[in-house]
Amino acid sequence: MPQQKTIPITINVTAFSVSSIKLNVTDNWLTSVFTIKYDSYFDDDSTLSKNSDGLVYELAYRIQLLSNEILRLTNIPAFFASHEIELIKGKDDEKTWNVVIPFPFIENVSIKAYEITVNAAFELLYWMGSNKLSTSNIETLYKLVEQKINAPLAPYFSGWKSTLPILKAAYNKNIPFINFGRGLYQLGWGSKSHLMSDSANEYDSAIGGQAAQDKTKAVSILKMACLPTTTQMSVSSVELAISAANKIGWPVVIKPSARDRGEGVTINVNSTEMLQSAYDKARELSPHRPILIEKMLKGTCHRIFISNYQFLYCARRWPRSVKGDGQHTVAQLISDKNAEENSKAPWLRSKNYPSDSFAKKIMKENGYTLKSIPNAGELVPLRPFQSDEWGGSADDVTADVHPENVDLAIRTARLFNLYNCGVDIMSTDISKPWHTNGAAIMEVNYTPSLGDSPVSIHYVNPYLERLINGDGRIPIHFYMGGTSALESAKQKQATSIESGINSYLTSHKLTLNASNKETTMPNDELMKRCFALLLDRQVQELIVVVQTDECLFEGVPFDQINSMVVVDELLTSWKDSNVAIPAHAAANARQLLEKLVVNQKSN
Repeated sequence: MPQQKTIPITINVTAFSVSSIKLNVTDNWLTSVFTIKYDSYFDDDSTLSKNSDGLVYELAYRIQLLSNEILRLTNIPAFFASHEIELIKGKDDEKTWNVVIPFPFIENVSIKAYEITVNAAFELLYWMGSNKLSTSNIETLYKLVEQKINAPLAPYFSGWKSTLPILKAAYNKNIPFINFGRGLYQLGWGSKSHLMSDSANEYDSAIGGQAAQDKTKAVSILKMACLPTTTQMSVSSVELAISAANKIGWPVVIKPSARDRGEGVTINVNSTEMLQSAYDKARELSPHRPILIEKMLKGTCHRIFISNYQFLYCARRWPRSVKGDGQHTVAQLISDKNAEENSKAPWLRSKNYPSDSFAKKIMKENGYTLKSIPNAGELVPLRPFQSDEWGGSADDVTADVHPENVDLAIRTARLFNLYNCGVDIMSTDISKPWHTNGAAIMEVNYTPSLGDSPVSIHYVNPYLERLINGDGRIPIHFYMGGTSALESAKQKQATSIESGINSYLTSHKLTLNASNKETTMPNDELMKRCFALLLDRQVQELIVVVQTDECLFEGVPFDQINSMVVVDELLTSWKDSNVAIPAHAAANARQLLEKLVVNQKSN
């Protein structure tokens, strides 16, 4: 079962009347608004689940689930819900209750973010438990979410659209990950690890990424490689833009030279008046860079996603549109779609379906008005193209792409040395070879979005399977005890090295590499040394020697290990190696570590 390392958060529930909580009401809220699926905290119909203590456990479990959902809204990858909630009653006053709830530990996430999250979840659950699910109360809850969650947690948001979907898929595959901060993660451990930022990884060329993001340079490189692309000119004034449009031939596309996601782009510009407006729009987003004038290409944009220089999928991208049913007007279709979106929680809503003057203009260009009744299945565009600003939709046309178009995309990815690449091809029919219908490459996208749409979400697992070897884990073996444990661990390392495995060994003050040479580290802390070795791509196996009680205070950087050998329990204090710890403390350390062993009983 997938796991994550956890951090305990303590909540004092003394001041709250737990018995007043109506779990059935709370659960209705959690399911309807937060789409949280859950079972009872208890696996059986135990006595504990029926008394007041059981109610506290059930409430704490829901706090855990809701907190994880809140953290994910902030792009913090909290997925694991541990069944190790602890209820602690006061020694002198049994009415004093503390609940200790384990939450997924994510490196470089401030403890303040956890505190904000847990307190907000606690307050929201109590509010939901005392208010019926109704339209007005739902709106009140949305305001509470904005007040207690969105605004306070905004400073802790990091990463991009692809970050959470990829990490969720990694978690489901039991692939461990480490957060370096600002959207940079390591997937896997040691020799099986890879860096990830958005959909990019360490195989993507930084220089190639820069070239792809510079639209002028990208088109120039494509032309030099004899790959089909648009006709383009760079200009620095409206007068030069008009001259360029006359030379290229109207209609044209106008865009900033260094922006992504369709920002500042105007298509089908067919007059000087329209060009003036389009130029000003692009100039606002690119005040110090040239503005690009491109020949308007015929067809529909197709995003071909290349991963590991192999074809992953293709999406045919549509602008924000409504689909006709043969009965309702465009105005009613727009109203119905907006009503459908507004019935969702704000964080689940897509972009609004507009009916403004710009939408009317786009409709008119395509033969529609707000009063038109489109045929069933007919798309009525409300914007000229799909973009992050306007939204849109896509069809999965992976099975339809002609092999020559796939080859074109792969050649483009190799040209820019991008392991992951989104090649946007404008084509009237993607099932036909590009050279038979005038298809051409519009853009080359570095770090293309993955997993954030109904089409691409299905391709996150294949993406990971190409990148990560198995579950990305290296074997980790623990030896516990004094000097004899260290000697046993060294024997294990020697055997592994003889078998051709780059086996590393570490205790709290000695680290040996695969050449049996000491690796100097600036501290005598076992957990920091272990963590450092998880980041080292030379490490194919890690042997850990536990000789102190440090794990009882600092925890361990692993959510699971392969084996544990208890040679003896002669442990010392991690604060003073000359002081032996009591037998019960050594037993606690052993019990903590044994819980981590998977698929093998401890010796």
